[in-house]
Amino acid sequence: MSLRLPFALVRLTLGAALGLAGLGGCQAYLDNRYSASLPPSQGIQPLTGLAGSASIRRNSLGMPLIETSSFHDALFAMGYVHATDRLSQMVSLRLMAQGRLAEMVAPACWRPTASCAR
Repeated sequence: MSLRLPFALVRLTLGAALGLAGLGGCQAYLDNRYSASLPPSQGIQPLTGLAGSASIRRNSLGMPLIETSSFHDALFAMGYVHATDRLSQMVSLRLMAQGRLAEMVAPACWRPTASCAR
């Protein structure tokens, strides 16, 4: 008695594996290409606009711990952390708003719709 998997299940598994490999390759390419434009993840980064000093450390999971001397500096540091963590989202939303998203991905991946054109 031989066990055979249905052809649809084999195709689905193979397609999912290829899709994940493709996404991993795209992420590695984008990380390599735009790594110079990201702020440093280690060391001391001087910032203007603070009344006192602020310390931003990350734990082993990458979660930020912000220590400041004033509430205003804490909000400023939190905004800085949000901006560094969500840089790719902000860039893609800006390009989409300008109608230039195809520059970031590929012309075949993006088709303008009525909701985007408004």
